[in-house]
Amino acid sequence: MRTLVTGFGPFLTVTDNPSQRLAEGSGRPFEVLEVSYAAADAFLASLDPERFDTLLMLGVAKGRELPTPELYARNWRGDTPDVQGKSLPGPIEPSEPLLIESTLWDPHLLADLEVSLNLHTSLDAGSYLCNYASYRALRMFPKKRIGFLHVPPFEKLPQDRQADLLAAVLQKIEA
Repeated sequence: MRTLVTGFGPFLTVTDNPSQRLAEGSGRPFEVLEVSYAAADAFLASLDPERFDTLLMLGVAKGRELPTPELYARNWRGDTPDVQGKSLPGPIEPSEPLLIESTLWDPHLLADLEVSLNLHTSLDAGSYLCNYASYRALRMFPKKRIGFLHVPPFEKLPQDRQADLLAAVLQKIEA
């Protein structure tokens, strides 16, 4: 099983993005994306589908207490500008589905994550770059296992604990 992990760099008030540090320490091939629509598009356009079986994307969600698997990506961008100052509110891909279900988080895996790690799912990946990258990846690679995991700030859950949880999630994904 070839798993590729992504995280995001700094943006807005997040000067040290935990998703970047977790991706870098995941022990898997990883990419850190600039928090911009152009960078997300360029990364996905350059991604060779033969390079991975599973794409686990990480991003920070300041309001979360634990890592949270996102069940869906929405065909919507909010109006918050990316780090390049671009704001593209509205549908990501007009005339395409409003929601796409993750191809990674199957019911058995989700039940295992909830029972063994106490991780609960989310139905809302937001309307910023996390949701955008997830939606675009799911549309571009429908035959691959694509999932998004929101992580809390290290102030809410220390880095070593999050690294342990991520290692356990990766082990279960690759089992």
